[in-house]
Amino acid sequence: MSVCVRIAQPGENIGAVSGQGAAFLSVPTPVIDESCSSGLIIQTAQEVNNPANADRVQDMTDLFYAFLLVLVTVWGAKQILNLFTGDTDRG
Repeated sequence: MSVCVRIAQPGENIGAVSGQGAAFLSVPTPVIDESCSSGLIIQTAQEVNNPANADRVQDMTDLFYAFLLVLVTVWGAKQILNLFTGDTDRG
């Protein structure tokens, strides 16, 4: 699962730590970025080695169904043409 992170700067308040009040950073520290505004994303090894692009999978599925539709349409047109031309004798 990908996680967005950002680098928190020294002196930034990161909230209370175990009831001790505010906690301020002394060094730049990576923290989770809920808005994902920084563009830094940590990925698992599986995501890096096997990227699954959902848009590409959807495009390939759409292309498959488009070819299937063309095939069925051409076959159907041929069958209708044979019906009206009287070429129904298959002796």
